[in-house]
Parts: sequence; C-alpha cells; structure tokens
Amino acid sequence: TYSGGAHCCFGTQVYRLGAEPQLLLKKPESNAGGQFEDLDEDGIQEFVTYDDIFAYQYCAYVGSPFAKSILVYDPIEEVYTPASPLFPDEYTEEILGHTETAKNVQPGEYGEWDETTKCGVLPMTLAYIYSGDPKTARSELERVYTYPDIKDFWDEIMLVIQDSPLYVPKETE
Repeated sequence: TYSGGAHCCFGTQVYRLGAEPQLLLKKPESNAGGQFEDLDEDGIQEFVTYDDIFAYQYCAYVGSPFAKSILVYDPIEEVYTPASPLFPDEYTEEILGHTETAKNVQPGEYGEWDETTKCGVLPMTLAYIYSGDPKTARSELERVYTYPDIKDFWDEIMLVIQDSPLYVPKETE
C-alpha cells in the first residue's frame, strides 16, 4: 500500500487465500517498502525492509537513518516475524560503508538538530544492532561519536528500538 504522502507511507500485507483469508505479514506503514528474497536459499522467501523508527529523531527526513530489518516465515505461527540477527552476513557490506561514513562525517552534515554527527553515525550503529551485535555497535559508536552526550545517545537508541515492531534482539544462548 502507499498513502500518497511525500515520504510516507508504504505498507505491506500478505494473505494466504482460502476459504478464510489468513494474514501472514503486516509490515507497519512507514517510509520504506520491502521485497521478498530467499536469503538463506531454503526455498522460503524472507521479507527485507527498512525500519524508519529514527526518521526525524535527530535530523530532517533526508538525513534520517533506516535500519535493514529481515522478517522470516514462522511455519508454526504461520506469520512473518522479525529475525534480523539470523542473517548477520546480510549486514556486512552495509556496515563497511556506514563505518566509513561514520569515521568521516562532519558535525551537522546530515542536518542534525544539535550540530553533532548523530544521523551520520546511526546507520552504522543500527546495522550492528539489527545484525545481532550490540556490543560492537556500542564500541564502534564510542569510537566515532566524540560528543559528551554519548551515554545518553546510546541509551536513547536502545530505548527507541525497543518500541519498533521490526526490531528483535539476538537471543542469548
């Protein structure tokens, strides 16, 4: 679906048709669409989209970070659920590019409201987090984000993503 707004909103709903239609996937409306891909080559399509939960959080839309989110089909529940940490390799290339950007970003370059580099470093940080590696996300953020509000910034990131229906923390073993 598309609402026709300037930046928003795209939604995706997938149904299994039968005597009673069954909703298999309902991606929240947001600034991002999505597509089906068989990432693990098991014959079952994953749904790849982007989480825009940080749109307008620290900067204007054009500089707002989006985090890749991968949903998998759960045959027991018969629905698609977020499972990004199951696909860490899908983040490798993005992390490399985002890390290079984060190392070189200038204050306010992405239109940050507070003239920091929040929107320039968030894509890297979110890619690590969504891939299931929050420990590296934190250490890399501390390496490239040199402002005194680093602890508050990290806490805000973790608080915000907890509210996202597209985020799922990596299960501990």
